Amino acid sequence: MRNGDRQDFTIVEVLIGFGHRENWQRPLIETANPANPANQYADRLIIDWRAYCGAYDRAPYMSEWAIR
Repeated sequence: MRNGDRQDFTIVEVLIGFGHRENWQRPLIETANPANPANQYADRLIIDWRAYCGAYDRAPYMSEWAIR
């Protein structure tokens, strides 16, 4: 990520700084945790993933030579 010009360098440094902050990590982990009884996201993700996989498998551009 660090092989861009000066403007790219600034953006990378901002992203790295954000990644090192800890105030967003715990809420994200709690939201994604399927063991959390208040979590509806994990169930919705599974439903959406299955719908996506089914649609992908039925896509007209798929053929016997496509890599799965």
